[in-house]
Amino acid sequence: MPSEGYLSELESISSENEKIFENSNAVQQLRDSKDLDLYESAAVASHRSVFSRIQEIESNPVKKTRTGEYPDLDIVIQATNLKTAETTEEASKFELEANAISPPDVPYSWVITCLQSLIMVATWGCSSCFGVFLAYFITADYFPGATTVDYAMIGSLVLYFAQAAATIPIVLSSIIGFRPVMCIGILLQTGGYIASSFATKVWQLYLSYGTMVGLGFCFIVNPPFTIVPTWFSTDEGKGANMDRSGKKKKSKVGLSQGIIAGGAGLGGAIFSLAAQRMIEQTGDHRWAMRVVGIVVFIANCIACIFIKERVPKPRLKTWHEIRSRFTLILDWSVAKQYQVDCICVWYALMVLAYIVLMYSMSSMALSIGLTETQGSHVTAIFNACQAIGRPMIGLTSDYTGRVNMSVSVSCFTVVLVFALWINCETYGSLIAFSVLSGLTSGVANCLNGSLLADSVPQAMIPSGWTFFSLCVGSAGLCSEVVALKLRDLSLSKPFLHAQIFVGCVQVFAILCLLPYREWKTRQIFIERLRKLDEESKKEGWTTEERQVLEIAHDKYARLLRTNIPSFFIRLCYPMKV
Repeated sequence: MPSEGYLSELESISSENEKIFENSNAVQQLRDSKDLDLYESAAVASHRSVFSRIQEIESNPVKKTRTGEYPDLDIVIQATNLKTAETTEEASKFELEANAISPPDVPYSWVITCLQSLIMVATWGCSSCFGVFLAYFITADYFPGATTVDYAMIGSLVLYFAQAAATIPIVLSSIIGFRPVMCIGILLQTGGYIASSFATKVWQLYLSYGTMVGLGFCFIVNPPFTIVPTWFSTDEGKGANMDRSGKKKKSKVGLSQGIIAGGAGLGGAIFSLAAQRMIEQTGDHRWAMRVVGIVVFIANCIACIFIKERVPKPRLKTWHEIRSRFTLILDWSVAKQYQVDCICVWYALMVLAYIVLMYSMSSMALSIGLTETQGSHVTAIFNACQAIGRPMIGLTSDYTGRVNMSVSVSCFTVVLVFALWINCETYGSLIAFSVLSGLTSGVANCLNGSLLADSVPQAMIPSGWTFFSLCVGSAGLCSEVVALKLRDLSLSKPFLHAQIFVGCVQVFAILCLLPYREWKTRQIFIERLRKLDEESKKEGWTTEERQVLEIAHDKYARLLRTNIPSFFIRLCYPMKV
C-alpha cells in the first residue's frame, strides 16, 4: 500500500487546485452573479487537468524500497508543481474567455428564442399534420389490413420517442456537442418522411414514420432545449439581471418559453393546411410527405447553424464523467419529491387531454355534417391560435405567477369542454371553440419547465426533466388510441365519450396541481418567517417597529400550522405564486 505521505500529496493536488480556482477574480464575480452555468464550466475546466494528472501519477511505476514504501516523492512534488502551474493557467485562460461571453438579456437572446421556435415549428408543429394523413389512410384504405388502432399507434410512437428517449441526445450532446446530435436528428426525421412516402405496408410505416421521425424529433428538440434559458436572467440573483439604475429587471423567461411553445401551434396550422391541399391536388399522401420532409430539413438546418450556447460547456472526455452525467440525469430520487409529482401528473394528464382533443377536432367536424376542408380549417385555426395563446400565457405568467396562471387557465379549459365543445353542432360554434381552446390548451406545454425550475435545486432539473419526459411520453403513447376507441358511431354525438373523458382528465389534473400551490405558498411563508427572525435579532428597532415585526411573525406562524384549515388557507391564499 502507498504511504501516508504519498496519499496526502495526492490529496493536496485536489485541495490546492480548488483553492486556486475559488480565488480567481473571474470566478468570484461569476459566483456573486449566480451565473451557475458559467461557474460550472469554469469548475470543470479547472479540475479536469488535476484529475488527469492524478491518474498519470497513480499509473507511473514507482520503485519500492525493501520495506515496501514509496520514498520517492519527487514525482509527486513535481506533479503538484506542474498541476499548480496548469491550474493557474486554466484559471487565467478562463478569465479571458469569460470576458468574451455574452451577457444575458441581449438582442441575440431573442434570435435564439426565434430559432428554437423554428425548431418547434419543424418538429412538434409538423407532427400535427399526421391527423390529415390519418384521415386519408382511413378513408382511402391505403394499407390493406391496417386498422385505425395501427394508425393511431404510429402517431403515438412519434410522441413517445420524442419524449421518453430524451436522455440519449442530452448525454450525447455533452460528449460530441449539440450540433452533431441535431444533425443526426435532422437526417432521421427527413429520412423518415421520405421513407414513409414509399411505404406500401403498415409495418414499414411503423418503422419509417413512428420510429425514425419520432427519434428525429427527440434528437433535434432536446439538445438545444437547455440553451435558451441561459440567455435570459431570472427573477432571483443579482448582477446580470439588474438594470443600470440598480433595479431588478423583470424576467423574460416566461415570454421566451411562450414564444417557443407557440411555434408548435404555428407549425401545426401551416403543415396541416399544406398537407391537406397537396393530398387534394395529387390524389394521395406521397408527395405531401416528401415536401414536408424537405421543408423541415431546411428549417432545422437553419436553426442548427445559427443557434449557439451562451456559455460553452466542456465536453465529457472520460468514462467517469459520462457515468456521472448519466447519474445526474437519471437520479430517481427526484420522483420522491411531493411537489415534482404534483407537477408531473398535472403535465401528463393535460397533455393526454390535449392530444385527444386535437386529434378529435377534424373527425368531429365530419360527424356534424361539415366537409373535410372545413374540418382541416378547424384544426388549422386551433393550431394557429396556439401560436398566439402560448406566448400570451408565458408573458402573463411573469406578472400573475406561474402557478396561478396554470391553475386558472386549466380551469378555463374544463369550462370550455363541458360548456361549449359538447354542445357544438354548427361550423360557427366549432370555430369559436377551436379559437378559445387553441388560446388556452397549451398551458401545460408552456409552463411545465418553469414550474419544475421553481420547485427543485438547479442540480436536480435534468433528472426532473427526464422524469417528466418518461411520464408524458407514456401518456402520449396511448392518447391517440384513446381518442379513437372512445368514438361511438352509434350515438347521435359520436364524440360524447371522448369529450367527457377530456373534461374529467383535466379536472383530475387540476386537483393534482392544487396541492403544489399550497406547497409553493408554504415555502414563501417559511422564507418570509426566516427573514423576520433575522430582522428581529438586529438591534436598533423602536418599540412600534418591533411590535409590527411580532405581529407579522405571529401571522406567518399561524399560516404555517399543520392542521387542515391552515392547509386550505394556504391553498387559496391570494398572492402571486
